[in-house]
Amino acid sequence: MSSPSGRFDRAMANPLRASVMYPPDRALFAPFRIDVPVEETLSEAASPLDLYAHIPFCETKCTYCDYETVPVSRYTERYVAALARELHAVADALPRGTEVAGFDVGGGTPGVLSSGEFETLIRAVDLRFALAPEFEISTETTPTLAAADPAKWRRIAAAGVARVSMGVQTTSDDELRRFNRAPHTADRARRGMDALRAAGFPIVNVDLMFALPGQTAESWEASLEEAFSLAPDVITIYDTVYKNRGIATQAGVAGDAPTPDRYGRLYDAAYSRLTGAGYRSRYGSVNFSRVPGRLGTSRYLEARILDGRDYAGVGLYASSLVHDTWRFGLRRFDAWLAADGALAAESLYRLPIRHGMAKFVLLALSYGYLDAARFERRFGVPLSNVFAEELDLLTTRGLFSAADDGWELTPGSFRQLPGIRGLFYPEDALELLDLPVVRGREGATTPRTAGSLRRS
Repeated sequence: MSSPSGRFDRAMANPLRASVMYPPDRALFAPFRIDVPVEETLSEAASPLDLYAHIPFCETKCTYCDYETVPVSRYTERYVAALARELHAVADALPRGTEVAGFDVGGGTPGVLSSGEFETLIRAVDLRFALAPEFEISTETTPTLAAADPAKWRRIAAAGVARVSMGVQTTSDDELRRFNRAPHTADRARRGMDALRAAGFPIVNVDLMFALPGQTAESWEASLEEAFSLAPDVITIYDTVYKNRGIATQAGVAGDAPTPDRYGRLYDAAYSRLTGAGYRSRYGSVNFSRVPGRLGTSRYLEARILDGRDYAGVGLYASSLVHDTWRFGLRRFDAWLAADGALAAESLYRLPIRHGMAKFVLLALSYGYLDAARFERRFGVPLSNVFAEELDLLTTRGLFSAADDGWELTPGSFRQLPGIRGLFYPEDALELLDLPVVRGREGATTPRTAGSLRRS
């Protein structure tokens, strides 16, 4: 059994491996694959449940993107019709009376949909699911699509979408070109924000990305200042290189991945600037909110991450997690369309509780803290019992502090997040901390990696 300090040091020595995403290589979960009807897994869902619809179409493929996307040129109205049928199939499989608290239409780029297509999806949810009192619909767009058709966004807001996130990511023309986002200029972001505000959405979020390969402190500060000028309700900042495998691979090969120290300095600069401007956040959270009582993310995402709430995804390669069963929908676009809304799985796993806990903790850290009551409610055991040695190490080193609701990151500790994440890896996942960052699809690792994982 490895020591907590040994796991921390291993992760800090190879920081691109210990990302927020767990597992960093799904070959680890090969022994946990199961073959049962998808309907059977959904029949075990708890209420309330959250829903996610994946819209894979994109104007361009950003170089940092790890999500399943399809060129917008392949867009078809059949996709939305099939999504609505898949939502009906999910409703049929759930226990009677299951409530839905959040519905996210994500991507990809959901903003490519027409207002009528949004209404089709919303109508499918309204007709077939019992809605919880706090029910909320959230979606996303690019600056270009937000600016292009203000009337469309007025209709989408009127249809019931309460929260929209605009992916600005960076306002540097050089970075926009390098990451294949050249159309989404700062001017379009300003016009996009005007359109979203005029549409009347209660919450408008702006996404920014930091720790991009080659990003300078000056360009990061300029993006922050531009975001402030838009006056969004929420600003979310993503540490891209330490989250996504694809961009981490590219950065590792090119040798321009930011070190953990630089990564921490960029975050600390943003935290100081954002909280000083009236955005509320715990240190370590990537979400900064001016909305009373809200952490900034959608109700779907907050419940999924902080409560470990069951969620069902529909659409191309969309993920679902119901109790301990993790599902991914069909991955090939043509195969997904041919299924015509039938419930299917590209892969289905039943996760041992220790791996479920690791996923929970690593995602929860993106809010800057670990909620003890929520962990115990999800897993039935106290967080302090399961991770006693890990929490002791973190508090002894001054990286965690005790809080009323659990443990939170202490100021200045963001640069050590790779080590903190590595602490919570189960024993059979530790080998992954030592491996070079590799790019590949499910199970597509180097021969040494795949073989050794099968033996563990």
